[in-house]
Amino acid sequence: MGAFETLNLSALRSEEQLSLLDEIDKLRRPGISDHVSLPQIAVCGDQSSGKSSCLEAISGIPFPRKDTLCTRFATELVLRKSSMESVVVNIVPSQQRTKKESQELASFQYTLQSFDKLPELIESAKIALGLDKPGSELSSDILRIEISGPTRPHLTVVDLPGLIHAKNDDEDDETVEEVVSELVYSYMRRPRTIILAVVSALNDRALQTVLKRTMGLITKPDTLFQDSESEREFVKLALNDVTHLRLGWHVLRNCDFHMKDVSSMEKDRIEEEFFSQGVWKTLPRGILGVAQLRERLSKVLLDHIKSELPALIREIQNTLNESQQALTRLGDRRGSAENQRLYLLKHSQHFTTICRASCDGIYEDNFFGDLASEQSRARRFRAVVQNLNLAFAEKVRLEGQRFKLQGNGLEGKSDEAISWVRDTLISSRGRELPGTFSPMLIGDFFRVQSKPWESLSKAHLEDVWTRARKHVEDILSTLMDAEACVALLMHYVDPLMEKLLKTATSEMDGLFNDRHRHAITYNHYFTEKVQKIFNSRYEKRLLDVLKQMFPLDYTGNGRTGPKDLSAVCSMISLRTIPDMDIRASIELLDHLEAFYKVAMKTFVDNVAIQRSPVVEMCLDRCEIYVHLNSVI
Repeated sequence: MGAFETLNLSALRSEEQLSLLDEIDKLRRPGISDHVSLPQIAVCGDQSSGKSSCLEAISGIPFPRKDTLCTRFATELVLRKSSMESVVVNIVPSQQRTKKESQELASFQYTLQSFDKLPELIESAKIALGLDKPGSELSSDILRIEISGPTRPHLTVVDLPGLIHAKNDDEDDETVEEVVSELVYSYMRRPRTIILAVVSALNDRALQTVLKRTMGLITKPDTLFQDSESEREFVKLALNDVTHLRLGWHVLRNCDFHMKDVSSMEKDRIEEEFFSQGVWKTLPRGILGVAQLRERLSKVLLDHIKSELPALIREIQNTLNESQQALTRLGDRRGSAENQRLYLLKHSQHFTTICRASCDGIYEDNFFGDLASEQSRARRFRAVVQNLNLAFAEKVRLEGQRFKLQGNGLEGKSDEAISWVRDTLISSRGRELPGTFSPMLIGDFFRVQSKPWESLSKAHLEDVWTRARKHVEDILSTLMDAEACVALLMHYVDPLMEKLLKTATSEMDGLFNDRHRHAITYNHYFTEKVQKIFNSRYEKRLLDVLKQMFPLDYTGNGRTGPKDLSAVCSMISLRTIPDMDIRASIELLDHLEAFYKVAMKTFVDNVAIQRSPVVEMCLDRCEIYVHLNSVI
C-alpha cells in the first residue's frame, strides 16, 4: 500500500462511476471546470456534531480532531485521477480579502509525501488565516487539499464549518453566524453538490439546522440512554418518519477522541457490535455503519451524476457557445494601430446597418432574432419607441389633467372645477361685464390644468433615452468583445448620450415655455368642440324635458301626449343660473375643455414625433456612427 493509499474509497470507485467521472475529467482539462460545477460531496451540520469523523469515514483521509476544536474554515478535499501520485495543499483566498492579503495567502502552498504531515499542515493553515488567536472568528477562505493518483476517483469532498446556535464568550454571535451561513449556503446553492447533513444524538434534533435536499447523518448514537425517549425519537428520525429527506437518513457511531489512534478495522468492529444491540438491531442494516454508508453513498453519487449529466452537457454546450461567440467578437489579433482601425471600421459599418434597420423598422438582420424571445422583441427598437409613445399618449389622456372638469354638478361640470374657476374669477376681476370672463384667463387656467404634463413628459423622455442607450450597448456588445465595448461606451457613447439627453431636455423645456404664451389656436377643432359641448348639454336637457312631459302610459298604450305644448317650450328654454359668476365659470370651463384637448394632442405629437431628438438623433441621424468614425 502506497503512502497515499486508503482503504475506504474502493466503494466509491466502481467501473461505471469511473467511466462517467473520467469523461467529466476530460471536460475539466480544457478549463471548463472554472465555469461548470462538477459533482461533489459536502458535509455540514452543527458544531461538534461529528462532521470531520463522517468526512474521514467517507474519504479515508485522516482529519485532525480535538474535543475543544471546531472547524473554522471550509476544507475542500479534491480527489483527481492522474498518472502520478501527489498531494498539494493550498489556501484559496475569499473575495473579501484585499489584494495584498490574497497574495500572501496564495503563497501558502505545500506538497506532502504522506498523510502523516496533514494534521500539522492544517494547523499551519490556521495560523496563516489568523485563526490561532483567542477570539478569532471563522474564515471564509478555503483550505484546498488536492490528492492525485491513478486510482483516485474524480470527486470533491468538503468539510464545512459547523452551524452555530450559541456563541462563545469571545465570539460575536451575529458576525460568526453570518460568515458560517454564507459559506455553507454557497455550497448548498450548487445544484451538483450532494449534502450530508450531520445530526448529533447529543443535541436536541429540533435545534439542529437540517437541509431538505440532502442525506441526513445521525452521529453519536452511543451517547443516548437505552430505551429513552430521545433514543426512540432518533430511531424514528433514522427511519425517515419524522423529518423526511429525499435521500433518507444514515446512522454512524463516531469514535471518541481517545480512540483517534485506533485502526480503521477496530473502529468498524466496535461500530458493528454497537448496532447489533438494543433497538438499533431492529433497523435496516443498510442505514447503519460506515461500510453501508460508503456503498449507499456510492449509489447516490452515481444516480446523482446520471441525473445531472444531461443538464451538465447542456451547460457545457451553452458555455462553449458563449465562449465561441466571445471569441468571434474578439476578432483577429490587433497588435498594431492599423489592425485596430480595421477592427473598428468593420464593426462600425455593421453597427450603422443595424442602427438604420432599427430606426426604419426593418428587422431582417440576425441581430433582431425572432419574436419568440423577450430579448428579440426588445431589440426591435422602432417598435419599442412606438409602444412607448402610445403609452405616453394614453397616460397624458388619463392623468394629464390637474382637475376633472366633467361631473355631476351644474351643466355636467364637477363641483370642484366650478369652485376652482369661480374663486379665480372673483380674485381676477377686470373690466369685463358680470357673467362674462376675460379670454386672457383661459391661458392661466390651462397652465394649471396641464401642470402634470411636465412630469409625465420628462419621465417618458428618460424612458426613451434609457432604452436608446441600452439598445446601443446591446448592439456593441453583440458585435465586439467586452473590453472594446466597455471602452467605446465609457469614452464615446455615454458622453454622446448624455449630450443627447441634455438636448432633449432643452427641447422639452421649450415645450413647457410655450404653455406660458398667450393661449391661441387656429385649429377649427376648438370651435367645433365648444359647440359640441354646448349642444351635448342642450341635448341632455331636451331629453330630460321630453321624458318628463311625455311619461310612459303603463296601461300598454305607450307614452301619453302633453296637455299643453307651450309648457314644453317653456321648460326647454327655461334654464337660468342666478349666480353670474357660476354662469361665467361654466362657460369658461367649456372653452378650457375644448382648448385643453386641442393643446394636448399638439403637445403629445411634439413630444413623441416632432421635437424628441433621442430617437431621431440617436438612430435616424446616426450620430454615434459619426463619432465611431471619428475614433477611427
